[in-house]
Amino acid sequence: MSGLNVIGVLAVGALADRSGHKNLLGLVYALRGCAYVALLLAPGAWSLWSFTVIMGFSWWATLPLTSALTAEVYGLKHLGVLNGIAFTGHQIGGALSIQLGGILRDLTGSYALPFAVASLLLFGASLASFAIQERRYSIRYQTGSASPLASAE
Repeated sequence: MSGLNVIGVLAVGALADRSGHKNLLGLVYALRGCAYVALLLAPGAWSLWSFTVIMGFSWWATLPLTSALTAEVYGLKHLGVLNGIAFTGHQIGGALSIQLGGILRDLTGSYALPFAVASLLLFGASLASFAIQERRYSIRYQTGSASPLASAE
């Protein structure tokens, strides 16, 4: 998975430089959601292999997209703090999801419910990413002045 992480993050970074970030971010989250669906629905060893490949390509691919999108929408002045807040929230959510997954597994005797919840949350993150108004707020698409949100610099 680590090798696929390297390929995924480099490929997403290169694609992001040529296109917008929000749609690619939405796609990566949707792919992760599909990885959990595959884990639940694919037969036998195919579930594990498909999960491994999809998660390998997509696991770290959100990092450059999130950082770049944050910089373009809010500017560079407070990028460190904004990324710190975003990724701290991600880490807290990750830690809590491990605990919740274990509790749900103990209660149900299966990982099906935790994996289904993870998939649904990832599809929700995908929809939220697609809903970002990147062309409206990103300095990449501004013609005359800086982004209204970045003007506080």
